[in-house]
Amino acid sequence: MAWRLCGNQLQLWRQAANVSREALAAEAGYGVEAVRSMEMGRRRPSQHLLEVADTMFGACGKLKAAHPYLEPGSGSSVVRASTWHLRPRPSPFTGTNCRSFPVSCRPRTTPGRS
Repeated sequence: MAWRLCGNQLQLWRQAANVSREALAAEAGYGVEAVRSMEMGRRRPSQHLLEVADTMFGACGKLKAAHPYLEPGSGSSVVRASTWHLRPRPSPFTGTNCRSFPVSCRPRTTPGRS
C-alpha cells in the first residue's frame, strides 16, 4: 500500500510540475516503463528516483521523506497503527449475558419463581 501511495504522489507532483514521464526517466537514468511501474505502485520507488523527482518538481524534501516508509517491514507497523479503528468490534447484542440485549429481549421472570 505504501508503494502505491508514494507512486501516486510521485505522479501527482510530476503532473503539477508539467514534467513528462520520459523527462523524469531520462533525468533519473531509468526506463520509462520502470518509472511508470513505480508510479502505479507495482515497483518500489527508489531513493534515487525520489531524490531526482524532489529536485525536479521543487517538492522541498516531501518526496524524499517517503523513502524510509517504503523499506520492507517499516510500513507494516505504520499501517497497523493508523488502521486500529477499522478493526471489527463485537456487537453489543451478542453473547450470553442478558444485560447486553435490549430490554424487550430479556427473558421474562415470574414473580415468586427463581
